[in-house]
Amino acid sequence: MRVVYIDSLFLLNLAVNYLLMLATAKICALKIRKLRFLLGAAFGAAYAALTVIPGVPAVISLLPVRIAVGVVLALIAFGAEQRFGKHIIVFFAMAACFAGASMIVGIVSFKSVLLIAACSYALLTAALKFAAARREPFTGLSVDLSVSLNGKTAKFKVLRDTGNSLRDPLNGTILPTVNYGEVAELFTPEVKAVLGSTRPATDKFTELSKLPLTVKLIPYRAVGTNRGLLICFKADSVTADGETRESQWVAISPTTINSYGGLL
Repeated sequence: MRVVYIDSLFLLNLAVNYLLMLATAKICALKIRKLRFLLGAAFGAAYAALTVIPGVPAVISLLPVRIAVGVVLALIAFGAEQRFGKHIIVFFAMAACFAGASMIVGIVSFKSVLLIAACSYALLTAALKFAAARREPFTGLSVDLSVSLNGKTAKFKVLRDTGNSLRDPLNGTILPTVNYGEVAELFTPEVKAVLGSTRPATDKFTELSKLPLTVKLIPYRAVGTNRGLLICFKADSVTADGETRESQWVAISPTTINSYGGLL
């Protein structure tokens, strides 16, 4: 007779699931959301514990149910991110590599499973850091950007995009395009209410023109968008790569462009 301790099974799955989420976040360059990851890990651990309780219908252990539980677990952890489909594929791939604890109970010891998962995560993190360190000096993957407005300053990293063609129509200078969330702290509550809405850019421009903020509309093209308009505001100064430009226009993307703060 196989004896399974529910508390040990729950804690083991909790730890392994959390490591799986961290690994997925590392690979997909996502923000580490500890609370969401913990809730997702607890959900998966509770399911694993439920499957070994005597009297529970065997249907909950069927493969389709396991897959559905995995999708819900991933939704809890990564549901706030864009391109959720990509993240869930990576998560399931990592689960397969780590050999989820609920699938191998009885084959190896609990301590061995946890040790293997922890070592795999540590090796993955080290490999990603090594690759980033090797790549950054040559490609200039990211740029430290500092945007100042009315005595406030927002500092964050943006992706250096050599294919960025968004330029100021008047002087041809390349405009930094930033995620709204990175610069939201610079604005007044009235401006935030307009920029944070889902209204068209033209409607936002009309409302912002009535507020103490210098704005204009810039046409742009992107994958899936042949023609669109972006709200741009004039910052007091913008610093990138140690170079500061006064009265610099900055374009605001209404949606998250990437896992960085934007593009330059």
